[in-house]
Amino acid sequence: MTPRLILLTISLALAAVIAICATTIVLVLDQPSGDPSEYHPNLAGVALADDGEPQPDTEAGARAAAQTLFDSYAAGDHGAFWDGWSSDAHNLISRGDYVRLFELCKPVAQGIRYAVQSATVQGDTAKVQVTRLIAAFTYDFRYENGRWRFVPEAETQAEYRSKTVEQMVAEKQAAGTCANGSTPPSAPTATSVPPDAARQSVRSQPPPATPGERKVLLTDNGSGRKNSAPFTVDASWALHYTYDCSQSSTGSAFMSATLLDGTRHVDLLVSETGASADKTTPQYRAGTFHLEIAGSCPWTVEVVDIP
Repeated sequence: MTPRLILLTISLALAAVIAICATTIVLVLDQPSGDPSEYHPNLAGVALADDGEPQPDTEAGARAAAQTLFDSYAAGDHGAFWDGWSSDAHNLISRGDYVRLFELCKPVAQGIRYAVQSATVQGDTAKVQVTRLIAAFTYDFRYENGRWRFVPEAETQAEYRSKTVEQMVAEKQAAGTCANGSTPPSAPTATSVPPDAARQSVRSQPPPATPGERKVLLTDNGSGRKNSAPFTVDASWALHYTYDCSQSSTGSAFMSATLLDGTRHVDLLVSETGASADKTTPQYRAGTFHLEIAGSCPWTVEVVDIP
């Protein structure tokens, strides 16, 4: 091969190498424009996708957002419910811990849908009124970044700040409010007692109590909806309730009892839809409360101190 031909061959080879390098640089540096997450879906620091179109900053928008969120909760999709919280509330408990809380203690009323009745908007906040069966509640929402976000109640926030998941589950199981705990499915909101024991004194129903005089703090009865007189309890008491619709011809049998602190909802203690019930549910919260009771047939309630 002549020196001229050798030189020409070397020049062509160098040109090819340069072209390949240039092409590589263009491919690396000139990536298509758009969302980086399309190319790095698991890359730390990639911004989360938004929640879609902004929700209207109106009462109708608040109602629609609340209904969607409460439907997720009622269906047992607690991760989606947590996703709808306000940004401040997300700092109270992680998504994983919140989901685990309800895996260990399934809500007794899971599957029962909330019905949003109204929403009152003031600035960037809203008071949303909902019903579940015959119980009524009011919840707070906040408008953040184009979305209506749920704000947990102050008492719930304090619980998430101060207690572990295990502590909260243990307390709920002790109170008989876990559907997958010791509470039978037929009595989701109370501790069932055998038929022959249901007629005994309330003293024999709660967990072990020290000997002492049975102290009745409240007795009430009625039919339909009624608010009880206020009563003050320490951290250990029991609610005994009865109702009987077995002879009713209305075709509707239910009873509910909601614990209230003034106008603030505390807990739904009773939610029965069977023909009748004679049960006791232990409680472990102190304070001054009253009951909002409703039933389709004659009912009785009795609040008893546990010594």
